[in-house]
Amino acid sequence: MTVTVETMDAGDVAEPAGAPAVLGPAAAERQALIERWAERHGVDAAGRLAEAEDLADAVAAEITPENTTDTFNKSWRAWQRFCADADQGGWARHSRSMPGYMQRDGGWDDNASVGLA
Repeated sequence: MTVTVETMDAGDVAEPAGAPAVLGPAAAERQALIERWAERHGVDAAGRLAEAEDLADAVAAEITPENTTDTFNKSWRAWQRFCADADQGGWARHSRSMPGYMQRDGGWDDNASVGLA
């Protein structure tokens, strides 16, 4: 069973009629999730679940202060730089990555001085 998701923005160029849509990684993951919901619960329920998830995302975006989002983004970039510097390719590869991040010289307070903030 296949359930499709509309992904075209106003600025997108339309594909020829009948051509399958090319989805980005996030859209493809969402599509797979909706298809699993449809198999388990039916197409109507999958649609309602997708709408509920969209609403939850919109509410979270509306109530999350901009400075919180900025702080999360900066922290994520600092974590990725730490992993890259530790030759982990930007991602943690073992369970010792986070303790290593926390215990590096100066710890959290020293992030700004080493350009990680």
